[in-house]
Amino acid sequence: MFELGFTSYSVIEANEGIKRDFRIELPLRRLYEDLTTVQSLAKHIAAEKQEVGAE
Repeated sequence: MFELGFTSYSVIEANEGIKRDFRIELPLRRLYEDLTTVQSLAKHIAAEKQEVGAE
């Protein structure tokens, strides 16, 4: 995400927006280690939403 110009603060803001808008708890560490691209983040959100919908 840093390649897109995100700063540490904007990553934190993005995480808060994900919590608020998608109701997904996402450890901040995941954005730094695993979900480093918009594509990987979008896939993760879609999978989480699908999982929640299945319950």
